[in-house]
Amino acid sequence: MKDRRALARQKVDFNAKLIFVDAARVLDCNVVDMTPDGARLELFAALELPEQIYLWERRANAVFECTVIWRMPGCAGVRFPDCCGRNMRLAIVEAWTFAVPLA
Repeated sequence: MKDRRALARQKVDFNAKLIFVDAARVLDCNVVDMTPDGARLELFAALELPEQIYLWERRANAVFECTVIWRMPGCAGVRFPDCCGRNMRLAIVEAWTFAVPLA
């Protein structure tokens, strides 16, 4: 299977929270790989994800808008449609890839 990503994904491993757009639910997840443009999430609950969600990364205290682009049992793939947060996501990927603490 050919990888169609514009940027190579980096393996990361950190806990995050998914916030549903209507703010009625918050779901724990684990981010297992990430690029500045998207991520693969491991889900701990069998819950149908809406198309639009937010991803909260605790260490950087950053919230990113996400569009769910694929779903499988126990995991999902998201795209980050906002270009403004791209530099912050790149910093998060680099920090988790090289285990550098964020200031």
